[in-house]
Amino acid sequence: MEQSLNTYFVSKRAQRAFDRRCEQDPQLKARWQKMGAGDRSLNYQELNTLTNENLVPRDLCLLAGRQFQISEYGILGYAMKSAQTLAQALHLASKYHQTAAPLLSVDFAVNDDLYEVILENTSLLDEGVFALLVEELMATFPRVIYQLTGEDILAEKIDLSYADTDHWQSYQEVFNCLPTFNAPRCVYAISLQALDLPLLAKDSNMLELLDRRCQDLLDFGSTAKALSQKVTRLLLQQLSSVNSASDISSLLNINERTLRRNLAKENTSFQALLDDVRQRFAEDCLHTTTLTVQEVAELVGYTEASNFRRAFHRWTSRTPDNYRMRSPILE
Repeated sequence: MEQSLNTYFVSKRAQRAFDRRCEQDPQLKARWQKMGAGDRSLNYQELNTLTNENLVPRDLCLLAGRQFQISEYGILGYAMKSAQTLAQALHLASKYHQTAAPLLSVDFAVNDDLYEVILENTSLLDEGVFALLVEELMATFPRVIYQLTGEDILAEKIDLSYADTDHWQSYQEVFNCLPTFNAPRCVYAISLQALDLPLLAKDSNMLELLDRRCQDLLDFGSTAKALSQKVTRLLLQQLSSVNSASDISSLLNINERTLRRNLAKENTSFQALLDDVRQRFAEDCLHTTTLTVQEVAELVGYTEASNFRRAFHRWTSRTPDNYRMRSPILE
């Protein structure tokens, strides 16, 4: 598993925290350069090595998790936002979590009056790597629930299967409660009553569309072999934030020239794949949801609606508004 970890880079928020420490600590910067890092991103195996050498604090991922935005879950995040209740959103997470957190096994269970999210090390990761992943993912949970409901829902229980990490103050800061270490498994639990909370952005049409797209993504992941298929899967997964050749090449741990050259061997290009995914997703949104053109533009990776309108006209010879008029929204 250690070799495959080389392709799993830390989150952008953890990378930003690491880069700041490199700027402030010449010893860490020198060690990072000695590892042959260059300008590429940090992966979890390297972060674990640096924490074991006491060059990076063990709570870096835990604290970085507080900066999480649910859009980082890609299509799954938008689907969860569209659900009616927190229970429905968590049901989506239970179905499609592999599209967002492939390194961890995630399960969900009801235990008396608690709803538990259970994280297990089925990939046989090094305990240090597993702890980094668990802490960052758990730190996102309060943020996810707040962004979905507008309510601060505190953890009722946190169990961790590994030894005390000696940063209990950070746990108190992030969760307002202390974990139990050396537990049989890793568990984050909230009150069962919280599941009835309504969501701020519920949208049944959008939910139906994105539920289908999550299933497509899950199915696609099990069959993707060619490079073009892998690129398409990554675009489907994180279209709103991962939409450049440099983003994709970084995620695949290859340089951009290699990416473009190998796609050309498959008789395609990064731009062609990106346009295809954007067009299909935009047409779906315009056909089945009430999202504004600006919202659709943002969902497919455009910051400016005007740029999206020009691109959509190039793809279809129609404007988004004209397409929507001829393709009425389904009730």
